[in-house]
Amino acid sequence: MSANHLPRLSQLIHMATHDLVKVEKAMLREQFVTASTALVTEARCLLDDKELWEEKVLWMHWWEKRTGEGFPIVEHGQALGVDMRIDAVDGPIMAEADEAYKRWATEEVTMAVHGGVNKDV
Repeated sequence: MSANHLPRLSQLIHMATHDLVKVEKAMLREQFVTASTALVTEARCLLDDKELWEEKVLWMHWWEKRTGEGFPIVEHGQALGVDMRIDAVDGPIMAEADEAYKRWATEEVTMAVHGGVNKDV
């Protein structure tokens, strides 16, 4: 082959270099899907109010962990314009789980402040 038909070095580098913003957006989207799937799974394991308090505390711990994993991903994704919404079918269960978390966290604080006796014992 003659030298006229060989690609230039800049052409080779451009071909091998991905659009880094697109790659980062794709990675963030995948991380969000993984984190939101874990959060939805945790929401589906929501306990009813008749469960033992220790089980509720354990569930609340996992809920905090899962939401804590998701927030930085969502914030970064939103900054880059990545769609960070969960599926509409999962919205109600997520809202219910979040409300239960808030209610139980309030109960836990109230018990701690008043030195209350655990009603499940």
